[in-house]
Amino acid sequence: MMQLKDKKVIVIGLGKSGVKLLEFLDKKHVQTTAYDSNNTTDKSLSEKFSANINFKLGQNPNGDEICDLVIVSPGISMNLEFMKKFTDRNIEIAGEVEFAYNFAKGRFVSISGTNGKTTTTALTGEIFKAAGFDTRVVGNIGNPVISEVETSTEDTIFVAELSSFQLETIKKFNSKAAVVINVTPDHLDRHLTVENYAAVKSRIFENQKNDDYSIINYDDPSVRKMAEKLKSRLIFFSKESKLKNGIYIENGIIKYAKNSDIKEIIKRDEVFLKGNHNLENVMSAIGLGIANDVDIEVMKKVLREFKGVEHRLELVENTGGIEYINDSKGTNVDSSIKALEAYDHDVILIAGGYDKKAEFVDFVKMFSARVKHAIFMGQTRQKLADACIENGYNEFTFAQNMKEAVETAKKIAKPGDTVLLSPACASWGMYNNFEERGEDFKNNVRGHV
Repeated sequence: MMQLKDKKVIVIGLGKSGVKLLEFLDKKHVQTTAYDSNNTTDKSLSEKFSANINFKLGQNPNGDEICDLVIVSPGISMNLEFMKKFTDRNIEIAGEVEFAYNFAKGRFVSISGTNGKTTTTALTGEIFKAAGFDTRVVGNIGNPVISEVETSTEDTIFVAELSSFQLETIKKFNSKAAVVINVTPDHLDRHLTVENYAAVKSRIFENQKNDDYSIINYDDPSVRKMAEKLKSRLIFFSKESKLKNGIYIENGIIKYAKNSDIKEIIKRDEVFLKGNHNLENVMSAIGLGIANDVDIEVMKKVLREFKGVEHRLELVENTGGIEYINDSKGTNVDSSIKALEAYDHDVILIAGGYDKKAEFVDFVKMFSARVKHAIFMGQTRQKLADACIENGYNEFTFAQNMKEAVETAKKIAKPGDTVLLSPACASWGMYNNFEERGEDFKNNVRGHV
């Protein structure tokens, strides 16, 4: 366990995880300096803490500060100058997940991937709860790991959604079972190349031992390549191939093969979550269940009942024959492609947001067959428009904000149409997170603004 006595700690970033870290450190009477460069951070935050916590709001450290440990928010890049200074000085650096791991009892089951992380994490959490485990669903899903460690026991299972940003700063973090669902281009503004991004994702497996489990997407070349270096036990899953060892689908039935022993898990049409993209999520959760000896009947019951997560193809309202769908969690191109694939035609699409240096060509190529009209907003609106024009699609308009986008969609939509918010971009610049963006969409759809 990490020793904190007499240490001077710096916490950088005061989002959910940052505030929870301060609560933990304050209880331990650790001298801590908290930084947040966001000028909108609540100035009254300091009133909730003792004199152990010193706040430096509206600024970042310069890297020369006297300290023993720096704990960084996932949003803080290790390439920033002040972080390089800390590194050069051999100051210990940890992310919230790595720090919390040092104090957690029990074991971790971890999920990463470009798309489907939150759905898979929530589904896996429900499976483990139904199996009777003391389950804590944590990580990128919105519940920091640090908030659960003090009440954990040796019997606790942490079901953790981990982003590439969180995996960047792990050192000792170990998952008894872990899955990378898929890898497609994302966060290239930070990771620069898809290869770098995949390498960071693969870190979820790096501290696994021989008796741990890695759940691997056989259909994804980037993920399958990760299996080559692993020493853990492997469980492959595939939507496309019948596997001699692994989870696959045959004649509409999801099966698990281990050598010559084949078990039928569940019929595909019995699973509540529909859509081809959700099949990867379902198989990932099944793999994690198998790795932890969860009874098949328990998994079947949850798979029949689990309805998905908020902000992911969430039905907001069906009024006048028009469906309004909130897919604010579509924060990258591949995710929004999968959202569009769920609809055959007559979609009025609201898209755009923060520019993560992604290309939109594959996305807009789908518009001619499915999208009746597109409404673009945010930093990427012109980039999306240019991609449309280059591909011969001209049915689009711009909106300044969500209110204008929804009002425009309501004017265009006819009975039988689907108004779909699936931005293909991060929310930053207009919103603090995708949840806030999704709530804005829902409030405008329902007229609650």
